[in-house]
Order: sequence, then C-alpha cells, then structure tokens
Amino acid sequence: MKWSPEVYKEVWNALSAKGNLNACKSCYASNGFDLIPGFFMQMIIQDPTSPPVPGEPVQAIPTVVTVCVNCGQLTQYAMGQVLGVHFSEEAVRVGTTQ
Repeated sequence: MKWSPEVYKEVWNALSAKGNLNACKSCYASNGFDLIPGFFMQMIIQDPTSPPVPGEPVQAIPTVVTVCVNCGQLTQYAMGQVLGVHFSEEAVRVGTTQ
C-alpha cells in the first residue's frame, strides 16, 4: 500500500470511526488532530544492546501517527487495527529503500 490522498482519507475515516480523534489523551483538548502523511515502521528487535545492521532484514510493524493541534502530542496507531494492514512476514531491510 502506497500513501495517497485516498489512503489518507481512508485512515482518517477509520481513526474517526473508532473514536480516536475525539479528544487528545494528553491535554484532553478536542479541537483537532493532524494526520502525518505517510507510514512509520516500528522495527522489532530482540536485543536492544545490538542494533540492526544496515542491509540486514528485520521485521517491522507499520503505523500511522496523529498530532494534537493543541499540545503536539504524537500518537501512533498500528495499521493492523486501523486498516487491517499487518506487518509482513517478509522482513524490511534496515538502511535501504526496500
């Protein structure tokens, strides 16, 4: 799935339908959120003292992020819960454009 205006709208509508855009969980303001246009990939590593080597495969969870327009709180949502897009069994390569 590639980011596009259609995906933006689909993600926004899914977050809204689940009540995730009602009020900020940090400042409790309900005056709005921005959706960062793109995906974030959270790497899954087994040993935090040994970071991934560039070019080696790692698993990752795709997420989307909203920003509270009042306080700037960033909130991540797993794509599996938003649009049913789960992390791939195929690994992502660190430090590459794959």
